[in-house]
Amino acid sequence: MEDALRLLERLAMEAAGIGFYDWDLTTGRLTWDAHLLALFGYTDETFDGTIEAFDARVHPHDRVRVRETLDAAVATAGEWGAEYRIVLPGGAVRWVTARGRAIADPDGRTTHVLGAAFDTTAHVEADARVVRVLESMPSAFFALDDDLRFTYVNAEAEKVLGHARAELLGGSVLDLFPAELTSRFESEYR
Repeated sequence: MEDALRLLERLAMEAAGIGFYDWDLTTGRLTWDAHLLALFGYTDETFDGTIEAFDARVHPHDRVRVRETLDAAVATAGEWGAEYRIVLPGGAVRWVTARGRAIADPDGRTTHVLGAAFDTTAHVEADARVVRVLESMPSAFFALDDDLRFTYVNAEAEKVLGHARAELLGGSVLDLFPAELTSRFESEYR
């Protein structure tokens, strides 16, 4: 029964396009399944099974951040996660989201990093298209989360609200515009 559940898990992950990895820190060997090899533009013959092969594909602007996050997980036997770009042979750029966990032996020494990664390029590109449309609108547009914090502000909204985007994003509309606490605005937005 346990083998059947593992097989079902594996089939579900493959159907979702999720690849798996195991970085053995005692040997330095990085093992990727067929899905990750293909995602990163490697084959069994071209992938040498090292963390340097991973680093070689991570976009130069993301490399330090990704390695710092990964190294912190190794140092603490903790979890890690990152969304980053990779550069494939030929120059194509893809977005990848990876999650993992560093595993320690009984002495507390981290021996493995296990995890999964998948291609998020379509999602990132769709978000970028939406932003381009919102930025080109001649009308003010902003989005608030459930706590009435700004999550998006277009250029026209900056003008109408009289605040720079950097001041607004993450801030509560009620803190930034306290006069609105007693207006119909608050009750309508809540």
